[in-house]
Amino acid sequence: MESGKVSVGTVLLALLGGAVVGAAAALLYAPQSGRRTRQRLREFGGDAGDCARDLLSKTEEYLEEARQKTERCLEDAMNKTEQCLEDARSKGEEWLHKGHGCAVEKRQQAAEAAQASR
Repeated sequence: MESGKVSVGTVLLALLGGAVVGAAAALLYAPQSGRRTRQRLREFGGDAGDCARDLLSKTEEYLEEARQKTERCLEDAMNKTEQCLEDARSKGEEWLHKGHGCAVEKRQQAAEAAQASR
């Protein structure tokens, strides 16, 4: 990772961690019994785990979709590049044949002119 850049995963992890710590602190300072607080912490931990699993699943889906799109774009770019190269090769051969034909014609004209001047 380049200096000064933060990945999306790091930001999401920091947000999730901050939410967990903030919620736990709120529960610990709430005016209720210790048993109820512990129960709520377990519930919240389960909810946070579910949330994290959902986030991971969605992130995996997003990354797979991005990989597939990138793969399609690369394939399209390669196909277009191959087509451009084939077009350029074909055009180059066409110009080469035209140039050769022109050179033969000019050489013949020069030979005829030389013959006529004798």
